[in-house]
Amino acid sequence: MFDRCWLGILALAGLLSMLAGCGSGKSGGDRAAIGDPKVLYNTHCSKCHAQAGESGGPKLGSSKAPDLTHIGSKPGRDVEWFVKVIRDPNNVLPNAKLMPKFEGTLKDEEIHTLAEYLAGLK
Repeated sequence: MFDRCWLGILALAGLLSMLAGCGSGKSGGDRAAIGDPKVLYNTHCSKCHAQAGESGGPKLGSSKAPDLTHIGSKPGRDVEWFVKVIRDPNNVLPNAKLMPKFEGTLKDEEIHTLAEYLAGLK
């Protein structure tokens, strides 16, 4: 009887461990972020770049970083330019001292997805 009780407890603990990992975002959540540019933008950019009234933005005035609303319409702002800026902004923009580099933080696919999104903001 004692052995059955421990076996039941171990089985329950194993089941709870598996269920605890379901919402961790390690499998499906990461893949969704790679393919969804708005999720990437809201997660990594809007904290500094969102404007008043936008998700993640200040209530009044503008944010502490440049407005990216129409950034893709500026000359020379193509996908490859954005890839370089996202990877290491200080190599491309000498005044971007506060912007962190995302190389090593974001996967290459995420950088390209975000760059395509930003280039499309016309």
